Amino acid sequence: MVYSLPTQTTLLAKAGACWAPVFSPDGTQLAFLSDLSGLPQVWRVPVCGGWPTPITVLDDPVSKVVWSPAGEWLAFGVAPAGGMNEQIFIVRPDGSDLRCLTNGGNEINFLANWLSDGKTLTYFSNRRSPEKMDLYQYDISSDHPQLITHDVGDGLFADFHQASGLALLVRRLNRCDEELLLLDLIHGREHQLIPHQDIAQFPQARFSPDGKNILLATNLGRDRTAFARLPLATDIDLNQLEILYEREDADLQTFDVHTDKHSVVMMWNVNGRSELEWVSLEGRQEPKHLPTPADIITQIKISPDGKHVVIAATGSNLPENIYLLALDNEQISPISASPHAGIRLQSLIQPELVTYSSHDGYELSGWLYIPRTFSPPGPLVLCFHGGPEAQELPAFNSTYQALLCAGIAVMAPNIRGSSGYGKVFMNWDNGINRLNTLRDIQSSAEFICKEGYTNPQCLGIMGASYGGYLTVSGLALYPQLFNAGVTISGFVNFETFFTYTEPWIAAISKLKYGDPKTDRQMLRKLSPIHWAQKIEAPLLILHGENDRNVPLSEPDQLSRMLYKKNVTFNQYIFPNEGHQFKQVSTRVKTNEAIVNWFRHYLKH
Repeated sequence: MVYSLPTQTTLLAKAGACWAPVFSPDGTQLAFLSDLSGLPQVWRVPVCGGWPTPITVLDDPVSKVVWSPAGEWLAFGVAPAGGMNEQIFIVRPDGSDLRCLTNGGNEINFLANWLSDGKTLTYFSNRRSPEKMDLYQYDISSDHPQLITHDVGDGLFADFHQASGLALLVRRLNRCDEELLLLDLIHGREHQLIPHQDIAQFPQARFSPDGKNILLATNLGRDRTAFARLPLATDIDLNQLEILYEREDADLQTFDVHTDKHSVVMMWNVNGRSELEWVSLEGRQEPKHLPTPADIITQIKISPDGKHVVIAATGSNLPENIYLLALDNEQISPISASPHAGIRLQSLIQPELVTYSSHDGYELSGWLYIPRTFSPPGPLVLCFHGGPEAQELPAFNSTYQALLCAGIAVMAPNIRGSSGYGKVFMNWDNGINRLNTLRDIQSSAEFICKEGYTNPQCLGIMGASYGGYLTVSGLALYPQLFNAGVTISGFVNFETFFTYTEPWIAAISKLKYGDPKTDRQMLRKLSPIHWAQKIEAPLLILHGENDRNVPLSEPDQLSRMLYKKNVTFNQYIFPNEGHQFKQVSTRVKTNEAIVNWFRHYLKH
């Protein structure tokens, strides 16, 4: 049966996903998140296979789930009405004894992990000060939170060593800049490991199985993120950091260690696609490549017995699902089956990776999706990712596939500032260098037109969050290149962004964007609200009512400017949604609005 375009758009938006799997301590069960019910909730399924069981049926989306070491509790975060003021809950694995541990209201709490005593939970919270996400530990038997560290932004509670009472914490000082701390939870002390002046990140850190070293992923003192080892001592410098495994063509994204078997599984980001490698930590050997179920892996975790790896994975023609990889015979078995009623996954379009030059000669890249019935030059949309320190990946994207069903091609670039291509590339857009990033919009549009796929009468631009900022900037700076645009959860004014966003987000954004106290003129120069009067193309504005990352003051001032200049626009504000739209029903509405907007305004 051939469905109509509106039906195809709806079916694609309703495709489900399963992600964030965690093993029960005995390895027989998996808890995971899924929007099978229309909203992300906690589910449970036997590792050997079977029907999944819903653990939560809340009216608000769940953001993360972790299983307690004793197996008695599941802890998870809940975002009321999709907002950022997440609260921490615990529940029994059978769904009973649901309890909220945090205070509610506007207080923001991000779940970290359990300590190995099985009764103490760690989480980040701004309960002490709005601009600081401090680390707390919470003894669920006494209902008493205890402040551990005074932090700047959020971070990663990386690992805990029960015997010594030591923990590893990654503290985010700025976007793209972190420090690694050794915490003594018994005496309440912290020690910075490897003090450094250069920008550095630590995506993952673990104590080694023997407890004598720290295993970490880091780009400290280098461009590409590598797998390294650091001796556990009180005074550590950069010279003691030993790089165990590195790749010139990839960044190490994450890893997991099995304590008893002294082995590690590493996940590499290779030009936007994921690769897995497995190696023993005893002696130096060549890593063994492992098969993957799809192009993009979002999470890996070694089973308690060390025999399997649970993988969450997705691809351009595959909604996110959970798989089990056997390490002995490398067989992959699906654990979940995300619903995709009415969608032939084989018919979905897979992209081609293309490269091109920026105005100043740097190499950029992007994922090019071409409809099967496309006749160039035809309608095409440039889609920019958020972040900016994020990366466009060939993952399942219902909006892209809906546009392709409508005969509209998609080009999704990774311009400077994107992650996945080394530290230098990710920081090329800091401060005033963002002017070059804005010219990357022009380079991307001119490349795709020069290749003959489209022309300015057929070319649209779209993006979410920071991608929304790029969208409005592109329409204002290069009105001759674009004929329509869609901005989703985007900001337009750095000054008001810093004033009204969450204080802790503002605190860690100064290195990337600029300091509103000392760089006000630069921030004005980089804010598209001051050029919006140059916009000529019709613009669709989509935003969540409860967005506290990019508050409603951003789309409001943009819509007022467009109205004043008599520019065609439409605006949808979605209730019970925050910065990211979590409800399947909202996804249906936004996909329909985006497809109809570009079908109407992109001439062919």
